[in-house]
Order: sequence, then C-alpha cells, then structure tokens
Amino acid sequence: MRIPICMILYMIVLSAVTVKAADEPLSQEDTLKELAGDLAKLELLVQETNYNIQEFQKTQISSLEPRNLTITSQ
Repeated sequence: MRIPICMILYMIVLSAVTVKAADEPLSQEDTLKELAGDLAKLELLVQETNYNIQEFQKTQISSLEPRNLTITSQ
C-alpha cells in the first residue's frame, strides 16, 4: 500500500514542477532547491500516511480482542 501512495505523490510533485518550469526558466541551483523542498514535503506526507496506516491497523486489531461472554441457558 505504501508504494502506490508514494507513486501518486511523486506524480503530483512532478506535474507541479513541470507546470512551474513551463512558466519561467530557473537556474540549476533554483531548480535543485525547489526539488529538495518538494522532496522534503513528500517525505513528511509519506511519514504521516504511514503513521495513519499504523494507527488504523491498531484500531482494527484492538477491536478483535476477546471479550467476556456469559451463557445463561442452552
């Protein structure tokens, strides 16, 4: 599940960079700075997504815990 999310986010970032590049030419240094910033934001999104997935999985597992059951008749 982690790979498709990363791919989608990468494609979004790539399209944003492409649109920005079409507007005005950037120096190599500016391009690298923007790319580094985009990758940092992408990394934060991936970490947040992984955290949310783990929290969701914890809630699913905790809901499967056995509970007390008392049978009073046949």
